[in-house]
Amino acid sequence: MPYTTEWVDPEVFLEHKGVKVYCTYKDDDMMQGPYSYLFSLNDLCGDESCGCDGGMCMYVFDVQELPTWREPSHPPYLTGMDDTPENKVAWDKYHAECVKENAAKRAIKEALDLGLLVPPAAEAKSQPFSQSVRPTPLVGMNLKRAQWARQAVVAFMAATGLSEADGFDTAISDLLVDLTHLTFELNLDFQELMARAERHYTAETASLCSACRRAHDAEADGAEDALCIECDREQEGA
Repeated sequence: MPYTTEWVDPEVFLEHKGVKVYCTYKDDDMMQGPYSYLFSLNDLCGDESCGCDGGMCMYVFDVQELPTWREPSHPPYLTGMDDTPENKVAWDKYHAECVKENAAKRAIKEALDLGLLVPPAAEAKSQPFSQSVRPTPLVGMNLKRAQWARQAVVAFMAATGLSEADGFDTAISDLLVDLTHLTFELNLDFQELMARAERHYTAETASLCSACRRAHDAEADGAEDALCIECDREQEGA
């Protein structure tokens, strides 16, 4: 029997500083309900649909894979000896307070503040390094690199007395200033180090073949100059 499918806008999970984060749905079917951990920065990108070029969606992400995600504690599962009236009450309170949903919102907001999630409207704006660098999803080694950097920033905040209320943007900018002082003390060229960092960032976010990607993920010395012919041509055209 003939039927039609009607497109509807996805639900907005949260809005933070002008950025909307959308729910996604299994098979893009809203009737199946939203995913608990999978979200999108683009209302045209979902579980199956995608408006991105290059075959890889830039905007759908799993909040559990963000460096800012922290698993919330929950009551014991209602099995065996733990299947008690007290634990049932605790689970009712857990769901009523939307603990899992609030944990996801906190992680997403913090990731947006850190620039770990880049919405479509921000692509045309200046990037941390070269504007020719297109942000890519934080997966694999890049996700680990972001986690290492976050640990360093958190340690710096603890040492200087900064808190989350001060914002990660303040902490990172203060850390960069202090690193500038450190390079002066160590007789290093801060600008040359930043230029080197940009080259590494460009390589780590570029679309490389598997062999070149393994070389960069291994962080071998001089890896930015060890691209194959095709990847080198791709970099020159970026």
